[in-house]
This record gives sequence, structure tokens and C-alpha cells, in this order.
Amino acid sequence: MLETISSINSTVNGIVWGLPATALIFGVGLYLSIRTGFLQFRKFGTVWQNTIGKLFHRSAEAGHGAVTPFQAVCTALAATGGTGPNTANTPKMANSTPKNFHFLPRPFWI
Repeated sequence: MLETISSINSTVNGIVWGLPATALIFGVGLYLSIRTGFLQFRKFGTVWQNTIGKLFHRSAEAGHGAVTPFQAVCTALAATGGTGPNTANTPKMANSTPKNFHFLPRPFWI
């Protein structure tokens, strides 16, 4: 039974993540780029000015209690970087014994 499921999974993975999917992803990206007039390249300067350029500057219209772009970037990075290890390690820790804790990833300073 397990071998059958494994072979079906391998076949489906070969179809889904093979050359057709790669061509489809590339083709859709190229199609959308053409349809939008390569917006990601034309407006690169504007995007740079409004993200990195304003990262450390509180705008004049931002009042008390407003979130600066730097605070927004830090919050997004903290949320993105914090959820992966927590969701990966929680089941390991819940189902483990003290002798196999060495399989958990360690911080770089340990």
C-alpha cells in the first residue's frame, strides 16, 4: 500500500513540478510583464524611492502613533522569519523525548 502511494506521488510530482509547470510559470510571468508594459522595470526608481528611500524618514503627514516604513519592514521581517521555525519545531518538541532533542536546529551562537 505504501509503495503504491509513493509511486503515485512520484508520478504526480513529476507532472506537476516538471518542465510543463516551469514553462507555465515562466510563460505567465512573461505574459503579465508584456501586458503591463514591463511595469517592474519602468517604475523601479519610483519603487526604490518609496521603499528604501523613505525607510528611515518619518513623513511630514505622519502624526503621533503612525507607523514608519522602517517599523513596517521590521514587523514584516519579524513575522516572516519567526513563523517558520516555530511551526516546524513545535511538533518535534511535542512528540520527542529528551534523548532526541539534538535533532532540533540550534541558534548560531550555540
